[in-house]
Amino acid sequence: MLGVIFRQTNKYNTNAAPKPSLSCVLNEALEVLNKGDIGHYAYLLQTCANMKALEEGRQLHALMLKHGTKQTVVLDTKLINLYTQCGFLVYARQLFDKMPERDALSWTVMIGGLAKQGQWEETVRLFYQMRNSGIHPNNFTFPSVLRACANLTALQEGRDIHEYIVRNGFEPDVFVESALIDMYSRCGRLEFARQVFDRMRQRDLVAWNAMIAGYAKNGHNPEAIEVFHEMQLAGFKPDLITWNALISGYSHAGNTDEALKLFNQMQLEGLAPDTVSWTALITGYVHNSKGNKALKLFSQMQQVGFKPNSITIASILPACANLLAIQHGRSMHGYVIRNVFESEIVAGNALVDMYAKCGCLGYARQVFDKMHQRNTVSWNAIIAAYAMHGDGEHALMLFHQMHQECMTPDHITFTSILSACSHAGMVDEGWKCFEQMTQDHGIWPTVEHCACMVDLLGRAGCVNKAYEFIKKMQVQPNACVWGALLGACRIHCNVELGEFAAKNLFVLEPKNAANYVLLSNIFADAGKWAEVAKVRNMMKKRGLKNRPGCSWIEVKNHVHEFVVGDKSHPQINKIYLMLERLAGEMKEAGYVPDTSFVLQDVDNEERERILCGHSERLAIAFGLMNTCHGTPIRVIKNLRVCGDCHIFTRFISKITGREIFMRDGSRFHHFKDGLCSCKDYW
Repeated sequence: MLGVIFRQTNKYNTNAAPKPSLSCVLNEALEVLNKGDIGHYAYLLQTCANMKALEEGRQLHALMLKHGTKQTVVLDTKLINLYTQCGFLVYARQLFDKMPERDALSWTVMIGGLAKQGQWEETVRLFYQMRNSGIHPNNFTFPSVLRACANLTALQEGRDIHEYIVRNGFEPDVFVESALIDMYSRCGRLEFARQVFDRMRQRDLVAWNAMIAGYAKNGHNPEAIEVFHEMQLAGFKPDLITWNALISGYSHAGNTDEALKLFNQMQLEGLAPDTVSWTALITGYVHNSKGNKALKLFSQMQQVGFKPNSITIASILPACANLLAIQHGRSMHGYVIRNVFESEIVAGNALVDMYAKCGCLGYARQVFDKMHQRNTVSWNAIIAAYAMHGDGEHALMLFHQMHQECMTPDHITFTSILSACSHAGMVDEGWKCFEQMTQDHGIWPTVEHCACMVDLLGRAGCVNKAYEFIKKMQVQPNACVWGALLGACRIHCNVELGEFAAKNLFVLEPKNAANYVLLSNIFADAGKWAEVAKVRNMMKKRGLKNRPGCSWIEVKNHVHEFVVGDKSHPQINKIYLMLERLAGEMKEAGYVPDTSFVLQDVDNEERERILCGHSERLAIAFGLMNTCHGTPIRVIKNLRVCGDCHIFTRFISKITGREIFMRDGSRFHHFKDGLCSCKDYW
């Protein structure tokens, strides 16, 4: 009778109509089992697992308990498989842990279930537990645990598993070998991946794709293309996975033109792109500071009928942040809510980051507070948000709350919290966090952490202490460390140490014009014009050009760009007239231009004229002219805002009644009613 019933399920593989629903078929089967025929439980459970029929599977499980069905390894394994296939990992693990005995299949099913749900660390741990229990893994076990090693970039464990496979004489298996190629590639050891690939007796499409993706992910695009051609010569036709790997590789390498060519070529060869293809291309444009193109591509993707997923959303949101395109960001948030992505950690984390970088710290916090689940990345994102806004107190509060909720901070958490202390001038708190990192969490300070400490001390005026800290560092100081010291010397006019820091930077970054400019500015502050001339002559000889100040503002969904002394914008004459009028009102309110920030040997009148042409002022004036009263002004600047422009913007916020958000090269400034969120400490 059960055979008759389950032959009906095979109709799902035919074109016969009408097809009985799974529920109807299983209900018939359940009626039979209620009469006492329990010989086909395993078959029924496998059917439920194949069709992800959780409710019917649970009914079967209940019947087994009701009838006192004898517990066997086979039935328990089928139940574990059912629950893992349906995403109920907790139930599966409870059953597994209660099994009186286990065989290789039950271990393999549980390990595979953990891997399928992304429980990478537990997958590896259970694999070693399986070996320690005396049960030998097999070629069905290895792909899951190797995938876990790949995602953890756990090279040592991956090599150990590879050695186990070789040592125990397992027959070559294309699935295992492909998993090994992927693991070595994602751990950055392409030479080992290639050795496995070259020794394969037989290759399938998965193996070719693994090798191509390995080269592409590691930035070896010429080699990826070479294997791509070899694959075609071997008679294999590239599929979507092949093309997506190449598109992603070229996108991440910054060659978006080549990525677009591959995207178009794929379609010419009869393969339609999928969401992964579009996302790879969009990500490339975002990572290469082509936010406008990324946003256009995102719209085009939807116009041709592709639905973005949470990964696409997480990829496009940085474009909104980089352009301060808050309206686009809000539209994305609406899309997330409508498509129920808000509960997904990836999308939630990206929204927190986007709102923070657009100056909307309140919205960032709202998204964070509403997240049903949070991981370490979530906490890092919100702590970094408060850090970039100079709110060290709230950043520390969140850091302590993270501890209370038993979330483990990582090295990024400490980079963010040290940055927050630096921007807020919280020297004692910063030292305490730096010490806790090693003493309480076993995280050894990286060069990034040390750079934060140099910045913390230097900004606070402890420039000599910052230098002493560098001398005692356990890691070699890099350009970030010496750059932090040079920046502090610029703020506090320390010529001697500034010159020393710059000399180190000229060795580490001989082509970085910003370091020469900073040293030139230090000399100019001290009135050492002969030294200024020497530095500028050095730049000229080395073919270096000073990067001009540049600011961006979004008005009516269009991003406008201004450079220092701009004359090209269609409204530039009106902008300068607006600035002239505002300067008069500001002077009446007590504003006195600080011309010391013009580091040129010219008279005061000329210095005032130069200050008037700073890019952030042009952007702010344009925003005031083209937005309604009460609308916040949001500006991005590529360099650190100068002291006089900071004073200017405070006055503007007061006399116009506007909130002004400005993101410069290192942090956010929120101007309101004549005050700035940085409390004039930046």
